[in-house]
Amino acid sequence: FFFQAEDGIRDYKVTGVQTCAIPIYRGGPDAPKATLFHLILHGLGRTLHEKPGLNRFVSARRFYQRRGVQLSFAAKKSFDESAPLLTVKIDMPAADGLGDTVARVAGAVGEGREGPPRAVDKEASLLATLPDFLLAAVIRIGRALDRWNLMPAAMIRTDPMYCSAFVANLGSVGLDRTWHHLFEWGNCHLFCVVGRVKKHLFIEGETPVVRDAVQLFFTFDERANDGFACMRALQSLQVLLESPGES
Repeated sequence: FFFQAEDGIRDYKVTGVQTCAIPIYRGGPDAPKATLFHLILHGLGRTLHEKPGLNRFVSARRFYQRRGVQLSFAAKKSFDESAPLLTVKIDMPAADGLGDTVARVAGAVGEGREGPPRAVDKEASLLATLPDFLLAAVIRIGRALDRWNLMPAAMIRTDPMYCSAFVANLGSVGLDRTWHHLFEWGNCHLFCVVGRVKKHLFIEGETPVVRDAVQLFFTFDERANDGFACMRALQSLQVLLESPGES
């Protein structure tokens, strides 16, 4: 399980993930199953803890260091075309193992799908009822408060666009080779799109080998740090994904 880098795309071999990931997550018989997506979330969270220079953002021409690592992602409320998207934000403590990540994801998704409306859902529903001119005014006020560091902490805590990274698992619905755009709202400076698992050609020594692999596509606000720091972070992520049993 390793990666190679080419043209800003990261290829991760997934052969053997089942034998690698499941033994290091010793949940009970009814515990949620560890998947490749859980492993990527776990690896990305650990990397941002190890490389705090990438876990920061720019606001009002100033750099801010985040106090923790939070990851956001979207999931369908049900497996139906008309079902709305559920956007989830989870904390990623440095001491968490893969099993903790699996449990956090399952708990957050389950709460969003089956629990009462969350605060962020109520806020979004309220904004959706506003006429365009009033909505635009509210957004401008929100951006001004954010720029002056006056945004209420309760809103930032639940808003999925205030996070260390946003991960889109588009490979789960068969999409591939997709980049996510940066957002003007919030302070998320790093977006990662997970492609679908498919056959890729790798060169091992001088021998071409075809294996199952998944590509990760990154979009990054370069103001947060430079290319050298990004390269080091990708190397750390490589180690974590190649050796999940040691993380």
